[in-house]
Amino acid sequence: MRSLILLVAGAALVALAIAGLRQLFAQGPESFSWYAARSAGLVSYVLLSLTVLLGLAASMRVPSPGSGRAGTTIIHRGVSTLALVFLGLHIAALLADKYVPFNVATVLGLELSDYRPLAVLAGSAAMWLTILSVIAFAWRRALGPTRWRWLHRSGYVAWALAVTHGITAGVDTGADIVLAIYALSVAAVAGLFVFRLLRQQRPQRTTTRAHRAREHPRHHGTPRTVDPGFPGTPWSTPRLIGRRQGASPG
Repeated sequence: MRSLILLVAGAALVALAIAGLRQLFAQGPESFSWYAARSAGLVSYVLLSLTVLLGLAASMRVPSPGSGRAGTTIIHRGVSTLALVFLGLHIAALLADKYVPFNVATVLGLELSDYRPLAVLAGSAAMWLTILSVIAFAWRRALGPTRWRWLHRSGYVAWALAVTHGITAGVDTGADIVLAIYALSVAAVAGLFVFRLLRQQRPQRTTTRAHRAREHPRHHGTPRTVDPGFPGTPWSTPRLIGRRQGASPG
């Protein structure tokens, strides 16, 4: 399962990079910052989707061939860090570009943008929640198991906001490759999340049946009570009722 997820996400990432480079070289250096911002944003989204998928797979404790759970954790951490790197490139390119004027306050979500304000605000919120999720994972030992899990789950909200931001704020949403990336990532995350919920319900049903069986045990057959027997007879030794009932002496 995880190998398939990595293969699909990697193929989408390569296809996206090729398409982005073709656009960059076709439009000339004066449009570099604008196309770099769009390409870096999409790459960051793909990496964030892959991070969520790896996190879901790790939470289900599904063994990964050749790497185990420790290897999956390392990959999960590396991909999330790489997503932040491309997010930083996305923000830097937007600040450098003059086609749509952005400032630091707009990027940080401190003020609304003139360009699709709610969509841009969703992207800013996704950025902060992604940073919170990564920090919680890095400090999970200091935070304790309960706190860090709740903080780390903000990554799911960040991913949902990133989907909203990309679809509503991105100018490339109508492109076939971009639509394929969004459709594939949403289907993969939603499918794995539902699979995880179904997987968690199975042990609960089994535990409930076992608990009920302990509370209400079923007795099969006749209770094994002891017959004291009759003195002076061959069967005077205590016997189990049911073995000698109805038997005649001699």
